[in-house]
Amino acid sequence: FGSRAVVSGPEHTRGMASAVRLGPRFHSLMAAAKEAGLGRLVVISDFDQTLTMYTGKDGKPAPQCHEIMLRHLQPPLPECWPELVRWHGLTEPQRMAICENDPGQRAARTQWFFDKFVEADEGGILDQQVSQCVEACSTQLRDGVAELVQWLGEKGVPLLIVSAGLQEVISALLQAASLTLPPTAQIVSNSFANPRVSITSRTKAASLTLVPEALAAASGRVVICLGDKPSDLDPLKGLGEDVVALKIGFCKPGASDAEVLEYLDVFDVVIPGDPGVDFVLDLVKGLES
Repeated sequence: FGSRAVVSGPEHTRGMASAVRLGPRFHSLMAAAKEAGLGRLVVISDFDQTLTMYTGKDGKPAPQCHEIMLRHLQPPLPECWPELVRWHGLTEPQRMAICENDPGQRAARTQWFFDKFVEADEGGILDQQVSQCVEACSTQLRDGVAELVQWLGEKGVPLLIVSAGLQEVISALLQAASLTLPPTAQIVSNSFANPRVSITSRTKAASLTLVPEALAAASGRVVICLGDKPSDLDPLKGLGEDVVALKIGFCKPGASDAEVLEYLDVFDVVIPGDPGVDFVLDLVKGLES
C-alpha cells in the first residue's frame, strides 16, 4: 500500500500509531477491487469518529455533531434545550431504564431526540450559531482526511459522507480545516434546512434512498465503507449482492484485543489507536495501478 503501511503478515500491518488488523476476506476483496479498477470505486464514509478523531485537540474525548451544539450554544436557548441536554447526558443503561428496556421505545426515543433537535432551530436559532460552536469545540479531523478527499475528487471517485450528525456542523468542521468537498462528494445527513430528512444510527440502511442518483451510481460497484461502529455499514444493505464491499473500521483508542477481534467479526480492516487515514489513502491509490 505504498510507503506508509507495510504488510507484515496475513493478519495485520504496522502503521505509524498502532497495528492495523486485516480480516480473513481482506486479500480476496482487494484482488476483486483491483480487477474492477479505480473507475468502479465508490467510497461511503461515516463522519463522527471516522473522519474525525475520537480524541479532541484538548486530549479529551471529542464531541460529535449534536454534542458540539449542546455544549456551546449560547442564549437565548430553545425551550426544549434542557430536555435534550439531559437526555444526551444519560448513560445507555439509564436510557434503557427510561424506555423500560424495550428496544422499540428506545428506537422511538432516539428518533424523538433527532426530530426535536432539528425542530429546535425554529427561526434559525441553532443554524446561526453553528460556526461559533464549531470554533469553540475541540473536534478535529483525522490526519490525511483532506489529502484523501482531494485525491478522490481528482480521480473522479464518488464520496458519500453518510452521517447521523448535522450537515451544517459537518460542513463547518470541514471549512474550519480548510477542506472544500469536490463536486464528486456529497453529505447525506440531518439538516436544519430539511427537517423531513431524519437519519439515525438505526435508520442508516435507508439513507441512500434520499439520494437516488448516488444509490444508482454505487450499485454494481466496488465500495469501500468507512465507519467506527457496525451500523455505519448499514448503507451497504441497499446496494445489492453484486457489490464488492471492503469494510474499514476505526476502533476507539485503548481498545482491548477482545474488542478489536469483535470489530474484525464485522469489518475487513480494523484501525485502532486513533491514527490518521494514511492506510485508507494508500489502499485506494493501490487500485489505480
